Amino acid sequence: EEQARSGHLGQQLGTATENATQEAEESRRSIAELERALSASASTTEEVRATAAGLDSQCAEGKRRVELLQAQLSEKCVQLSAKCVDADTAGEELVGVRGHATELEGQLATTADALNTTRAKVASLEEEVSSR
Repeated sequence: EEQARSGHLGQQLGTATENATQEAEESRRSIAELERALSASASTTEEVRATAAGLDSQCAEGKRRVELLQAQLSEKCVQLSAKCVDADTAGEELVGVRGHATELEGQLATTADALNTTRAKVASLEEEVSSR
């Protein structure tokens, strides 16, 4: 009976050992899979960090370009504004010149009328002198 019991206990011990060995092997495989996953995750994390750094750099460059373009646009607006002021001033001067030209035309017409009147008087006096 003791032998049967001992055999039964030996069988149980063998089964327990076999089960423990299988569980240990499964644990090793699980640990290896977790280590691979952790390594892949670390690699992905580094890739994400590198990508983020690249995007930060591109963003900074884009921001610098936008600021440069804004400064150039601002300068062009100042230049255009100055040209508009110059054009307005030139327009006002042209109106003044046209007004002066109109005034001179009027004076010229008056002078021409006076000259014609003077010529008529001279012609009349010449007739009077020649008839005497």
